[in-house]
Amino acid sequence: MVVGILADISIAGKRTKIVDGHPRLGVAVGDVAAIVWPLLCSTAKAKYYLLTCKPVSGEEAERIGLVSLCVEDEELQETALGIATDLANGSQSAIRWTKYSLNNGLRRGRTDI
Repeated sequence: MVVGILADISIAGKRTKIVDGHPRLGVAVGDVAAIVWPLLCSTAKAKYYLLTCKPVSGEEAERIGLVSLCVEDEELQETALGIATDLANGSQSAIRWTKYSLNNGLRRGRTDI
């Protein structure tokens, strides 16, 4: 799940359910989820969803910033392929350095980005 939300552009279908069930299994959320969720959607939302193990719908995930985009389930693959094509046809140097700049704070361990 964390790998999916760490994607450069993450897309969810409306009926998607994202859940991290670590506490339900008796295991602390100590992996990348504990770092990434608060960065993407705020500490308050991360605590709510990670502590309660409540599922996040695709629409809610987009609203709180956990995913980049939410689309109709039937449009998911077409949308993903369209975005991938746009990226493949874009300036690779500009995309690479923009991504580097955006990820620089995360690489340095900042939590305020």
